[in-house]
Amino acid sequence: MTAHAFTLNTSCTCAASMLLSTLEHIHDAERTL
Repeated sequence: MTAHAFTLNTSCTCAASMLLSTLEHIHDAERTL
């Protein structure tokens, strides 16, 4: 694996986890309403 591919994969994983946590926060907010 090249360094560029590793960096790209890491950023994709980071973005995916950020998106998942954001969706979880939205889901929790909807439940409390």
